[in-house]
Amino acid sequence: MPSHITQILIYTRPWEVRLHLEMARQLAQQYPGIPLVFHTFFCLAQREVREAGFPCVYLPEALAAVNPAVADDAALLRIDRELAQAGMGNLLLQFHAERFRPADTLAQRDMLRRHVTVLDAAVKPGTLSLSSMFDHFIYWLAGSLANARQGAHFAFVGAPMPPGRVQALRSPWEQWQGPEDPEADALYDSCRANLSLPPEQRIAYMRPDAIPPLHRRWRERLEEVRTDLADRRAGSYFGPASFTWRKSFETRWRRLFPRDDGPHYDLRTAAEVEAFPGRSVYVPLHMEPEATILMYSPWLRNQIEMCRLISQALPPDVWMLVKENPKMVGARSDAFFQELKAMPNVRYVHPGVNPYVMSAKCDLTITLAGTAALESKLLGRRVAVLAHPPHAFVLEPEEQLGVEIRHEQIERLLSQPGTMMRRPAWRRFVRGTFVGEAVPVNRATRLEINPDPENAARYVQYIQASLAESRRPAVS
Repeated sequence: MPSHITQILIYTRPWEVRLHLEMARQLAQQYPGIPLVFHTFFCLAQREVREAGFPCVYLPEALAAVNPAVADDAALLRIDRELAQAGMGNLLLQFHAERFRPADTLAQRDMLRRHVTVLDAAVKPGTLSLSSMFDHFIYWLAGSLANARQGAHFAFVGAPMPPGRVQALRSPWEQWQGPEDPEADALYDSCRANLSLPPEQRIAYMRPDAIPPLHRRWRERLEEVRTDLADRRAGSYFGPASFTWRKSFETRWRRLFPRDDGPHYDLRTAAEVEAFPGRSVYVPLHMEPEATILMYSPWLRNQIEMCRLISQALPPDVWMLVKENPKMVGARSDAFFQELKAMPNVRYVHPGVNPYVMSAKCDLTITLAGTAALESKLLGRRVAVLAHPPHAFVLEPEEQLGVEIRHEQIERLLSQPGTMMRRPAWRRFVRGTFVGEAVPVNRATRLEINPDPENAARYVQYIQASLAESRRPAVS
């Protein structure tokens, strides 16, 4: 951990920029004289940062300035070893997580060389860097380099549990640890008591967002189109490859009138799930693409393959109740349903069924990397995870299956009684979170994360407290 911070780098996007600017002002007061530089793929964010008086690297231009033909492959090998030695994975594992990679292999190699060249130069020893969730290769690589070079990276994401909190990640697989939270035990009890409530009642960002007036939506959309095209011309790979009003209309139409997946569901209501006979395992699906799959589970990303691996490891009298993610309604292909329902022990569950009903009904919850494991564990139910989410440490060793799912592992879990989450593990989990807002919502003038000084101060205070905790000598 850094004994001395040499620079602060902030990776920002339009819906985060005003929060990040307020954090930058507060960090500049806490670390006077330390260089503070923003990095962004978005000219809209670049303009706001520069108007606020901070330097900003426009990443499309920085990446385009690199000549990949003369980039040294020795740098790739050096950084690959640097990441692996620091426990941050390896370079290509991280690069595979980028969902906007070009299709051509040689173009991908050029993209990799450009990113390595830019970030190798930008991330100096002792760097403190900040971003939102590790949901793109550049944030994962930049954060890993900061951690590996005696610095620190904080990636922030809204936490569904405990509600109303922000989770602070050092890597996709590791939380930061702030000071002990005196409210941790009370949060444990309240979270358990509220698990029977529908998610939209206990998790603020699951509720429908306010819809802005039509004239504002059109004004925002026109500005997005203009700046997206400018970013694309500059070489950005974020956002759509091309824009047409027809595509925009079709996208909006699908959101307003999603395809009816109704014929595919075998169990539509909580009552049907509760009446389902025999033994069963609960398998919740994730939204795609998202960091839960790309970063928490870089070793297994195909959810059909995940279901197949689980299906073939189950005893023949156990059913898989596969519950759809609410945000994926209308987004799956017919081929997805055909492959899923070709498995001999699958029943497809409507996303509107309360997850509490699923956890309480089924004999075992198996998830790739989701918070369903936390919820089921709080209920004292049997749990298994296949990937390595940052909350995996709250589970028992036998509940962390990995991607090689064996029949005897499942049999053993089904034959054992469930265990409650241990209080020390819960307290450690809570130390990786703080009260705050991290999900963009429609505010008075724009869609953004709450940029108020009070919200920014919670981030800055947590950063400082976590860095102080990391410097404490280990207790033998």
